[in-house]
Amino acid sequence: MPDNAALESLRASVYSAEVTGESLALQTVEERRELAKRLASLSTDQTLASEIARETGLSIENARYGLLTSLPMKSEVEGAFFPRVVDQRPTLVVLAGNVFGAVIRALVVPLLCGSPVIARTSSRNRALPLALRACLPAPFRDALSIVEENIESFDRAGLLARMRSVHVYGANETIESLRELVPPSVLFVPHGHGYAVGVFDPAAGDVQDAAEGLARDIAAYDQRGCFSPQLTYVVGDVDQADELAEALHRALAKIEIELPRGLLDEAQRVQQKRLSEIGAALGRVMKGPTHLILRTEETVTLGASGLRSQLISPCSPDRIRTLLEGHGESLKLIVHNREDPRAWMPRRFSPRACSFGLAQRPPLLAPQDGWPYWHGLLTG
Repeated sequence: MPDNAALESLRASVYSAEVTGESLALQTVEERRELAKRLASLSTDQTLASEIARETGLSIENARYGLLTSLPMKSEVEGAFFPRVVDQRPTLVVLAGNVFGAVIRALVVPLLCGSPVIARTSSRNRALPLALRACLPAPFRDALSIVEENIESFDRAGLLARMRSVHVYGANETIESLRELVPPSVLFVPHGHGYAVGVFDPAAGDVQDAAEGLARDIAAYDQRGCFSPQLTYVVGDVDQADELAEALHRALAKIEIELPRGLLDEAQRVQQKRLSEIGAALGRVMKGPTHLILRTEETVTLGASGLRSQLISPCSPDRIRTLLEGHGESLKLIVHNREDPRAWMPRRFSPRACSFGLAQRPPLLAPQDGWPYWHGLLTG
């Protein structure tokens, strides 16, 4: 339980964010240009990449890749339209569980739209938020506070009602426990763990091209992100599914040289063995030194964070659409890049979607799925 000094420090952080709202709303194009320039400098910061690798267990190569692909390009920031929030109370962002690159959009987009941000970081994702704040120019740096106190401390200090919105990144259990603390007058936006599914139609594109894009999506962040594909449906028969599986097997072996996988813990090794046994019982298994591919006609659900595994299943188009509906609103959709990812959108809801090869390197301001770039970052 935090002591009175800690609560007073937290109140000071909130007050500091509150008083920056007016100057943040008056940000200029020149200030945004400087922001983009300084953020770009983080992409080659070797010390930062080493710290991220230590915190996350990723290889340093994968940490560098995450920085390079998550930081916005100068051209994205300079000429873009940024809607201005009318309510300039702070946005509270609770980073309880997410890939480290998600921090960039979660913190930078609200700042660019005029909302001060208070970020509660976890011990496994602290290096990047601190480095990001340190490199920002005024008024952005002054409008971003990094705190360690949990959301219960905000509640005890009577600060939650002073927030414009509260965004929580983490497991569903964490989200539900924190939702109860947030007053009804404050917008609560959950960012739970998604389940990413790929769709490949051999008639719409080259299998080797698809495999290379899919391998990159799997290898980035060691398959720990919401957009890290866990299974891929192939339009067609077993032979066509085998063709993609074999091409993916080669592509994952190749990308291991560029993006080595981090070490597995004991629980992950047990899970890897179990998945291999499931694959052998249901279909075909292809194993590499750091990856596992299961080709099966059964449509089982995998949850294999960090393993670089993939289930590949042949299906008819109608069956694929039914299965996508069944994944519910946790679905993240990845489609081979010669198709419009929206072509496979379920009817009942509209998940976030992108093309193969872009799942873990999203444009800051130009998502492919038609949602405005601030969706989920300023609004629910």
